[in-house]
Amino acid sequence: MGHYISAIVCKPSANVERLAEFDLPILWMGSYLIVPMDPSHFDDWTERLGLGWGITESKVSIDGPFAHYLAEIVASGNYALIETTYAGGVGDQAAAVYEIGNPAPVFCSERVKRGAINTALRLVGVKADIGLDEFDTLGLGQLRDFEDYFERYYE
Repeated sequence: MGHYISAIVCKPSANVERLAEFDLPILWMGSYLIVPMDPSHFDDWTERLGLGWGITESKVSIDGPFAHYLAEIVASGNYALIETTYAGGVGDQAAAVYEIGNPAPVFCSERVKRGAINTALRLVGVKADIGLDEFDTLGLGQLRDFEDYFERYYE
């Protein structure tokens, strides 16, 4: 079974309910907010808001103006942009961590087989439970994909 997710992961600010304005689901994993994202949704809202396209240092497909715009609204402290693309155990992941208001990443990974997301999650404050890594501590391994949330954005 595949694993294809893109998301913002952060400690939430008081503005989480504003995600509904952007047609986004809200997932809670302990005290962390997971904001599922999808390239089709991302493109649509980037255009609607007239945000344009910036050049980023990361290899995360959702690393662009819309993700940072959302993070400025809902994140409290550092936030991570994460992405997995695995099928049958083969694939890669990428992650980037930013501070609110700072366009330069605190951490930025290449597309790698493993480790990038755990590093990013540690930088936003996730502490791994005994016997688990940060990814599984947040239950991200249980989230296979976010397609059901974004079907109306596919053409």
